[in-house]
Amino acid sequence: MPALESLTRPKLVTVAFSHDGEVVTIRYDRNKLTTGLLASVQEAEDARALAEMYATVIEAWDVTENDGSPFPPTADNLARLPLEVLRALGLAIRDSPTSEEGKDSFGPSSTPLGISEARSPTFPNGPVTLRSPESSTSQSLS
Repeated sequence: MPALESLTRPKLVTVAFSHDGEVVTIRYDRNKLTTGLLASVQEAEDARALAEMYATVIEAWDVTENDGSPFPPTADNLARLPLEVLRALGLAIRDSPTSEEGKDSFGPSSTPLGISEARSPTFPNGPVTLRSPESSTSQSLS
């Protein structure tokens, strides 16, 4: 019989989406997406609930401030983004591969997503192939 912890341990997934020609790569914890979290967003009367939900599940991303300094995926920072960007982020999470397709990793990563390297983030398990949302082409990140 599986213990609850084995079903809820971090399950990190890396996906990318594009907006206005810029590719954003995120690493999120798939197991933080629960019906309880989704219900809290639906019940919230505050439009900010969506930004708070994404801040809960996103572990890292490669978005930076204009000067190249880190722009952490906090609820406050996510709330600064246009709704179109949040929609693209949500679609990337929704459409991310399942574990059967071999794109998930378990446990926290000791290697941060390349915050200052917007085009070449570092991934703990070696190169990752990401499918572009606009096309069927893939790109390899290492």
